[in-house]
Amino acid sequence: MKQKGTRNAGQMQNVFAIAASDPGQIALIAAEKTDLNYPFKVEGNDKPAVGASPKNSLRYFIGLVTSAQEAGGAANTVQSLNATVEINSNVVKVAASAT
Repeated sequence: MKQKGTRNAGQMQNVFAIAASDPGQIALIAAEKTDLNYPFKVEGNDKPAVGASPKNSLRYFIGLVTSAQEAGGAANTVQSLNATVEINSNVVKVAASAT
């Protein structure tokens, strides 16, 4: 008899230009200091060019922030925040729409 094992939703790795007053970056750094899972909403940049009120695609999931480290900042290098989120739930996808 065969069975499927635990599904691994993977991880999300991102690099952000540091914006010290950005509430999302502040929350991400704070979340990395805990062992808790947090809800995430990721908005794409893919809304249709037509429509009364076009909307970008969305992704919703629960995840654990395992790293949030600053890097760079040397000459000709943007200071960045490198973050990894381990996804611990299903990913709910909402497609971009024209309304």
